[in-house]
Amino acid sequence: MKQKLVRVKSWICILFFAIGGIVVAQVEDLPKDSLSLKKEYVSKESVKKAKSKKILEEIKKHVEFYGNVRVYYFYDNRAMVSSSNGFVAKGPMDENMGYFGEDLNAESASNLAAMSTRMGLNVKGPRVLGGVSSAKVEFDFAGFSTNNFLIRLRQAYMKFDWLDKKEGTHALTLGQTWHPMAVDAQPTVLSMAAGAPFNPLNRSPQLQYKYGNKSGFHLQAAALFQYQYQSIAPAVKDGISARAYNIQYNMIPECYLGIGYQNNGFNITASADFVSIRPRTRASVFVGTEEVVVGVDANGNNVTTTKNVYEERKVSDRFDGFNYSLVLNYDKNDFSFKAKTIFGEQTTHLNMLGGYGVIDEFADNTWKYQPIRMSASWIDFSYGKKIKGELFLGYSKNLGAEKDFIDVKNKMWAKDSKNIDQMIRIMPVISYNLKHFIFGLEYELDMINYGELQANGSVKGDHWVLGHRLLALVRYNF
Repeated sequence: MKQKLVRVKSWICILFFAIGGIVVAQVEDLPKDSLSLKKEYVSKESVKKAKSKKILEEIKKHVEFYGNVRVYYFYDNRAMVSSSNGFVAKGPMDENMGYFGEDLNAESASNLAAMSTRMGLNVKGPRVLGGVSSAKVEFDFAGFSTNNFLIRLRQAYMKFDWLDKKEGTHALTLGQTWHPMAVDAQPTVLSMAAGAPFNPLNRSPQLQYKYGNKSGFHLQAAALFQYQYQSIAPAVKDGISARAYNIQYNMIPECYLGIGYQNNGFNITASADFVSIRPRTRASVFVGTEEVVVGVDANGNNVTTTKNVYEERKVSDRFDGFNYSLVLNYDKNDFSFKAKTIFGEQTTHLNMLGGYGVIDEFADNTWKYQPIRMSASWIDFSYGKKIKGELFLGYSKNLGAEKDFIDVKNKMWAKDSKNIDQMIRIMPVISYNLKHFIFGLEYELDMINYGELQANGSVKGDHWVLGHRLLALVRYNF
């Protein structure tokens, strides 16, 4: 019995050492299997993290994300000529006296919205043909569809910068950005109107070239195409606006040229702008009459009437005009002074006064047009950095056309209203500016001289209408 017990113990020891040997063998094999997998997994994760970190660093080096949340509130004492749900105000509407002797436009209004909240990307690209490339994309939510806020493209362009041997700078911009006549001098007021209708408000697709040198001379040229901001146009068949046709079939871009000089904080710029549009691409032409059944009489006979018949034909209408501006800027420390004066013949796409009308009709159904000329001038003073005060003063005048129109009611078109003679704006602004926050308050007094429309599109002013707007802004920058 004792021997059997010893044998069993021996077999148990042999089995234990055998199992131990197998375990040791498996452990020795682990670097090739599970341990190596673990190390490989850790290694791959480290590589991934390193790559991700490097990618993020490259993105931060070449891509800058920016934006702001803007919340506006306004109060108006009466109905305003405006757009963007009332937030881009151009002045008070004319009196509208109803049957009971009440001014129907003497109705106060207010609104609060964050639709002008915007976001954007600045991208630094590689060197191209010896120059530095970059790009910008910027959008907000101020596009509209009946009752909805839509994403609106503000800017989207690529840019190339070169430095020549004489240290002159050359910049080529392709895409959508600000109209040069809008930003050669622009007031820094709080409102979305940005000085309109006294200063141009327009961003357009364009090809733009800039040159500057050490002496302070600078030159800018651009070919622009209308998109969001369009010239007014008559309606065509079924009430469809001719603006869309003008964009696609116009063929001649808007041409801008500006020349200036800057030194020791002073900048003076003179510019000219050529605009050619096609108010119509089709005309409705009388070709005869036809009998049309309109009913049946008591005897069962058809009752007919004569109807004029019109058919459409192509027309080659075209209307050209020039705009001129002179700008003076001065900036020193926390003080800024800006002034601009504009004379224009084609300014409706710039959100300013203006228009045109028909002065002659030809046998081939084409029309001859003349512009309603206008002038606008403004000055803007501002001082301060953290606490900033600003005063904007603007004046605009309807100068009419050189010749009388053949029909001011049906064959003359004007921006916003046909019976405006002149406009005045007084706007003080106060703002408190922090790194990420801006709190601002703005009072806007708009005075419009309305009156009787004359044969050449000018207006004989006979009464002033005053509009008061109080606007508050809270903006968070990121």
